[in-house]
Amino acid sequence: MNETHKEWLEATLKRFGFQKTDAPEVFRERPWASVYRIPVEGEDLYFKVQTSPIANESRLLPYFMREFPQWLPELLATDGENGFMLMRSAGVSLRSLFREDRDLKHWEALLPNYAAFQQRFQYQTAELRVLGAMDRRSHLLTERFAELLEDERAMFIGHPDGLTEEEYRRVQDLLPTLANQCDELAGYGIPDTLNHDDFHDGNIFVQDGAYRFIDWGDCCVSHPFFTIDITLRMIAHTLEREETAPEICALRDLYLNQWTDYAPLETLQETFALSQKVVGMNRALTWRLAVQGTDTPYETEEALAVPRCVKRVLLTAEG
Repeated sequence: MNETHKEWLEATLKRFGFQKTDAPEVFRERPWASVYRIPVEGEDLYFKVQTSPIANESRLLPYFMREFPQWLPELLATDGENGFMLMRSAGVSLRSLFREDRDLKHWEALLPNYAAFQQRFQYQTAELRVLGAMDRRSHLLTERFAELLEDERAMFIGHPDGLTEEEYRRVQDLLPTLANQCDELAGYGIPDTLNHDDFHDGNIFVQDGAYRFIDWGDCCVSHPFFTIDITLRMIAHTLEREETAPEICALRDLYLNQWTDYAPLETLQETFALSQKVVGMNRALTWRLAVQGTDTPYETEEALAVPRCVKRVLLTAEG
């Protein structure tokens, strides 16, 4: 925490009448953001500092709070210019609960709420983009991905965890196919809208029986079904099930059933399957942006997530 962070934090605590009872401590630290636990009398507060080029959460969360404060962490103060947020505790991590009880009722309760969240903002996508949500609309996705591929260093060609020369050539050759798949996806008529894009049990907390969605740093405007890609994969991982297991498919359909105003479930299932062929492009773009804000963007372990996502594009688009 540098002096600018300390000064903002101290001034904000004073403004709200909080007195620290102990020194702040690092709660979570990543190359693109840090979260500090701030002990004050009777509770812990959390101070988040975003440092990456996608430091948009401090601008977006106040906008979301106007509609759905019950599903978000309680904000005390934000500084959208510097990427600072001071928040109250959001409760207990769903990950700690779900790994213990493995109860799918958590997801059955929260997935309809999250779909409602997405649908509420489908007509505010221009405002979301102005506030900093990354623009990953279907008609732009392949073009942005093609620009990413031009950064050969980000592909780690020849690295054990990077692309081979042959894989790099194949993914470039795939660009017309990917563009067609994005066009086909848009043709199903499901509107691009808000996408948390890291919606898993580590970013969902439980407080007084309510689920709160935190960590919107990867937030973008995209096809809505991109959201539950990581959700379903991480649930399957926790349960030690295949992603095609009946209980995982049942959760997928629970989510998709919230969109039946647009198409029958069978058509939505087709749409979801197609979205899986191109979702890796979106994740690759986000990972690259996240590491670009570090001092050594090609030397961090996290940077290898970019070629991993590109490899997934190869696997799904060619499959």
